[in-house]
Amino acid sequence: MLILSPQDVRPGNHLIAIYKELGDTEKYLEALNLFAIDGTSRKPEQLKAYADCITQLKTLCAEEDYDSIFSLMQESSFEELEAFVLDTGNPVIIVHEGTGLGLYPVTTELYGSCMVYYGQYSGEKRQGNGLWLGGDSGNNHYAKGEWMDDLPNGAFEARYVSAQNVEAGVAAELVTGSVVNGLWNGSAQWNFVENDGEVWTYPVNFTNGKWVILRYRDDGGAVVSEISMEDGAASEMVNAIPERAVGIVGFTQSAEIEP
Repeated sequence: MLILSPQDVRPGNHLIAIYKELGDTEKYLEALNLFAIDGTSRKPEQLKAYADCITQLKTLCAEEDYDSIFSLMQESSFEELEAFVLDTGNPVIIVHEGTGLGLYPVTTELYGSCMVYYGQYSGEKRQGNGLWLGGDSGNNHYAKGEWMDDLPNGAFEARYVSAQNVEAGVAAELVTGSVVNGLWNGSAQWNFVENDGEVWTYPVNFTNGKWVILRYRDDGGAVVSEISMEDGAASEMVNAIPERAVGIVGFTQSAEIEP
């Protein structure tokens, strides 16, 4: 006879795995609620609302409808789902036939406490092409590229929007380049999109997430890129914290990229 102690979580883990394998989001969340949350109980209608929010996120991510995704992230339905994920203390991952959506607890300064991955999986590891998104209080970020062993590895395009930068005239920062284990590595293009649509493009270089510095200015600022202007002058891209590792949000050695 097999006797299970109250602390034995194996039956719960099996039930969670079964519903996850079946792709039954609502039953999967019910199982998490029963077995994976410490002392918190959600009502069935709450869990259904979480499942509906996840289904909506899947659809919007598949369409790459970023504006609608970030709008949803400001709604109470996502905020309640975010609280559920944080209470579990672990990612909530729904995968079916190699493609899925995961909600991951993270620490960021600008983009919230729960970020979303949508794309290819190998088991529960992010592997293949995927989207990585976060948004909070007028700030939002997405990164689109290649993943390996649950980390960003390969060619990536990333966009960073902060309310502070928008007020200063910069609608978004767009970065394209190669990432190794979440950190920019090698050459990249750093683009500043102004509110009027004009784009300034600066070539930059990184070594394992660290800026390659061209020179220091008299005021101590680190010049990391320079482009020629039509009048023969030059425009510099200056970084105030060049020692900070730079990469995909949630995967840098420090907590966050500062705009």
